[in-house]
Amino acid sequence: VGNEAVGFYSAAYRLIASLNIIPLAFIASIFPVTSQLYVSSNETLKFAFERSFKYMLILGIFTGVLITLLSERIIIFIYGKGYTPSITILQILIWAEAIFFINSTIRNLLESINKQVIITYLMVLGVTSNVVMNWLLIPMYSYIGASFATVATRLFVFLLHFAWVMKSGYRLSNETLMSAIKIIAFLLAIWVLFCLFNLNAYLFAAVFVGTFLSTLHILKIIDETDKKLIKNAISFFRMAKGD
Repeated sequence: VGNEAVGFYSAAYRLIASLNIIPLAFIASIFPVTSQLYVSSNETLKFAFERSFKYMLILGIFTGVLITLLSERIIIFIYGKGYTPSITILQILIWAEAIFFINSTIRNLLESINKQVIITYLMVLGVTSNVVMNWLLIPMYSYIGASFATVATRLFVFLLHFAWVMKSGYRLSNETLMSAIKIIAFLLAIWVLFCLFNLNAYLFAAVFVGTFLSTLHILKIIDETDKKLIKNAISFFRMAKGD
């Protein structure tokens, strides 16, 4: 892989890496609570995990679609037309980041219940799989291969984490799993529409935002409990800001 290909990949990867602050900040804010709940209330910990999983799933999918739609504008605005190959890379890598959003909640659960050994084991498997995938894909597909290798690795690690959760006492409820299915189905529907109709990216992004928020309400992905939690969070931040 030449320096030019590395440059195109690095340009897109830097943008993706900057988004890490969102799930990391969220997890940092709830970790003290979830680690304490492991000692005091396992049921409340499960509730907190399920809600955080759903919120990061929503945010990850939302971010993934939005960046995919606007990737061309983002790359050209930041780097210029000379970096057009980075557009496709960004469209691929953003889904690695979406998976990172979601998996951060499972990793937080593992850390909260003192399962660091499992985290280390899964991390080793992830690194190994990434090396193998890069070895297989980069020689044939260059920076596109590297991009897909990153997504595949993140997905593989997530599935390992998810499999552990579903076998543990913190198994996600059918309600949460159904919410995940609804969100993914909506994503697929949006993707089909985007492929069928060659709409202006800004217009389509605006339509997506409005439709996505409406869908969360109509399909009851965001329920009354979520609304109360959001209202309480807003009130808390307003009070903190006032102080």
